[in-house]
Amino acid sequence: MRWLLLVPAVVLPVFAALLTHRPTRARPPGSDQDLTPYQLAWLRNGTQAFTVTVLVALHLAGQVERLPDGRLSRTERADTPTDPVLATLRAAFAPPVELDDLPGRGEMRQALKQIDAVMVERRRARPVRRGDLAGVLVLAAAPAAVFGLLDLSSVLAWAAGAGFTGAAIRLFARAPGTGLLKALQAAHPLHEQPNRASAEEIVLAVALHGRPAVEHYLPGLTEPGELLWRRPVRPGDRPGSEFGTGGSTAAYSCGDGSGLP
Repeated sequence: MRWLLLVPAVVLPVFAALLTHRPTRARPPGSDQDLTPYQLAWLRNGTQAFTVTVLVALHLAGQVERLPDGRLSRTERADTPTDPVLATLRAAFAPPVELDDLPGRGEMRQALKQIDAVMVERRRARPVRRGDLAGVLVLAAAPAAVFGLLDLSSVLAWAAGAGFTGAAIRLFARAPGTGLLKALQAAHPLHEQPNRASAEEIVLAVALHGRPAVEHYLPGLTEPGELLWRRPVRPGDRPGSEFGTGGSTAAYSCGDGSGLP
C-alpha cells in the first residue's frame, strides 16, 4: 500500500506550484524606483553587502580611513556628507572600530533595522515568504515520493527524493528581490572606462555587483592595509568573511553569496 504515498507526493508539489505562481498584491507604481544603493545592497546580500557599500561611499567622500593599527576611523574633515544615510553612519566610526565589528555599532544596527522595515513594507522581504511555504510542501513530498516508489524502483525513488529536496532548497534560497536585482544589474553594467565613472555610479555598482565592482573601480581597496583589507584569521579568532584570496592576507567580503547567477 506504499503506492498511496504517491498521492501526497504529487498533490504537495502541485499546491507549492500554485502558491509560488499565484499573483501577489500589486506594488504601488514606482515603489522600487527610489530605492537607495544601500537598500539595494541589503537586498542583494544583507548586512555584508550593506557594510561594504557604506564603506565605499564614505571612502569616496573622504570621510573614513584606516589607522596604522588596522582600525577604521573618521577622517579629520570638518564637513559632513550630504547624504543623510552617510551623515548618520559616519558616527559609527567614533571611536575607531575593527572592520569585523562595524556591523555591531548602534548606528549600523539602526540603519539596518530601518532598511528591513522598508523592505517588508514594500514586500521585498517578508517574515514568512510564499517561497518558504512552498519549500516546506515540496520538502514534505520528498519522503513520500521515496517510500511510494521503492516497490517500483529504488533508483527512481531516490532520484525523486533528491529532486524534490533540491527544488525545496531553491525555493528557500530564492529572495523576493531577485528579479529586481537582475533587471538593475543588466541596466547598470560596469563602466567600460572606470576612471570616468562618478562616485554615485561606483557606489551603485558596488551595491548591485559587489566584488566585481570593487575590483573594477577600486582595485587597490582590498590590498593589505587598505580599507577593505582584514587581518588574517589566527587560531582562536572569531572567523570572518573573506574573498578567499588565500595567502597571508584577506579582504572583507562584498557579499556575493546572494544566490544570483
